[in-house]
Amino acid sequence: MSQFDQIAKAYVQSLGEVLEGFQVDFINPRVLFTKYYYDLIFVTLDGNIPQEPPIAGGAQGFTIDKQTFAIEVLTAGEVTALEEQESTLENTYHRLKDIQENNGSLLWLKEHYQLDAPTLLRIKKALLQVKFTKKGVIEELNQLIATHR
Repeated sequence: MSQFDQIAKAYVQSLGEVLEGFQVDFINPRVLFTKYYYDLIFVTLDGNIPQEPPIAGGAQGFTIDKQTFAIEVLTAGEVTALEEQESTLENTYHRLKDIQENNGSLLWLKEHYQLDAPTLLRIKKALLQVKFTKKGVIEELNQLIATHR
């Protein structure tokens, strides 16, 4: 069990009995750019997954920050927003890597940031000099664009 899984286990155990006869556990741990995400499920007090779990509103899951170890409980809407953010980061990172390797198009960059051709060329030259990190790719790209506009 990883350090983050141990933190997750301690967290769900600290919640105790959340509904009469039920506690929560986690499933489907996922590694994100800056966090680990865990889905929450109801289990019986002896740790078994019930055939018919209780119907209750509330949190869908939680994250653990990779640097601070802070836990953030998320609703279904917040999980959707987190997934969209992760998808945007992943797509942006891979598109920039493709441009750096001369395999990608600048069209998405031009359209998304409404760049004219001279600015786009300056940014492309600068892109070839930058080593992007997955974690900071959006901020790094925004700084690069602001510098070359």
